[in-house]
Amino acid sequence: MFHALCVLDDAAHACMKGPLRPPLPGVRLALAYLYSVSNDRTEIYNSHRGVFDAFWKAITSDEPAYSVSMQNTIRGTEAHGCFAGICRRVGVAQTIDFGTALARARRTAGRSRTSTPPTITPEVDPGV
Repeated sequence: MFHALCVLDDAAHACMKGPLRPPLPGVRLALAYLYSVSNDRTEIYNSHRGVFDAFWKAITSDEPAYSVSMQNTIRGTEAHGCFAGICRRVGVAQTIDFGTALARARRTAGRSRTSTPPTITPEVDPGV
């Protein structure tokens, strides 16, 4: 479960530089897995997946704002808010230790595979 949360945390941080563009298979898999283990599913056909859908919409949002900086800030804030909701749904408390472990995973993710490019790259407008 921690690895799936790491994928979403990485996406939430990456979307602060620009909207992420589908297909994002790692993010989709992480969202599907976390939804499958979430504690709010009472019936298979009557389940609430709003926070999972909202996370996807947040990281891929290209809604206009006053500036690109404001747009990126709004996108990142929405993504991190949804991430907190997903953590609640899967029963993971967002403690200092958990945040530290996520930050450590973010820092070391690129070091072990320096020859491969990152899987999540935001689309940045070259005219900005």
